[in-house]
Amino acid sequence: SFPTRRSSDLCISEYNVPSDGGDGNTPDATTGAQEADILGMYGRLGYQVASYFVTLVHGSTHLPVYNAMAMYRNYDGNGGRFGAYSVGAASPNKGVNVYAASDSPTNPTKVWVMLVNVSGAAQSGLSIALNNFTPTGSAQVYRMTAGGAPASDTSVAVTNGSISGLSLAANAVALLVLSK
Repeated sequence: SFPTRRSSDLCISEYNVPSDGGDGNTPDATTGAQEADILGMYGRLGYQVASYFVTLVHGSTHLPVYNAMAMYRNYDGNGGRFGAYSVGAASPNKGVNVYAASDSPTNPTKVWVMLVNVSGAAQSGLSIALNNFTPTGSAQVYRMTAGGAPASDTSVAVTNGSISGLSLAANAVALLVLSK
């Protein structure tokens, strides 16, 4: 008999995103959104470690896959990190995937929501409804567009636990940071 494995016992020894620019060629800008989506899926599945195969920089230029990792590990340029506890999230929008995390499994004071547009077309009129978490004020927004570095954007209002009217460029990523 084999021991039972949980997803948290798994790691990815190496993976990469094709056309990422790690070979010195011009990177495909969509690889940033692809990498953000992969990392979101790995987190949702509870993987503990994943090793990216090839370089994340070319010369002194951060590649889009590097910038996607920064959306989870340094979105604000000051070490801001996506939450450690994955929470349920679902998107009714075809081509926009959503991942969420909190800072506590039982009494969260902060929630992060990552929206990843892998559709290849701009998306508008997006809404978010939060359940079991009531943030105060507004949500901080950070964006990665066209594989570029994460950048702070205008905060969005949270009304009765909901955010509406969000837009995402094609192959872009938006991170919303909500606090109690």
